[in-house]
Amino acid sequence: MTTDPSIKADRQGTLMLCRLCWEESGAVVDRWKKRAAKAGIQVQMVDCMAACDHGPSGALAAPGAWTYLLGHLTEADGDALFWGAGALADSADGLLPWDYRPARYRKIIRGRIPPIAAGR
Repeated sequence: MTTDPSIKADRQGTLMLCRLCWEESGAVVDRWKKRAAKAGIQVQMVDCMAACDHGPSGALAAPGAWTYLLGHLTEADGDALFWGAGALADSADGLLPWDYRPARYRKIIRGRIPPIAAGR
């Protein structure tokens, strides 16, 4: 796991959303994109996240950090999602801080993927 402070300083949180899951919720996505731009968080639409049994799905990612696959998301999860994208970007160890996670994360985290090791 990287703890290089230069990576953390330049890290931007990204909220990825499955385009197929969210295609019916265009207004929600548009609101989230506007909110993300103000918060310095990127929203990226992904064609399919292959998590249909857990949709609507999404993911939180940041360079040098773990990627968190999320499922069963709703419009009401906006605050939790933006908290997660910001917390992941600010994390020194690339993990979401356990003690401060909103309770909703216990239900929406479907898995996490380690960062790709640099130089391998």
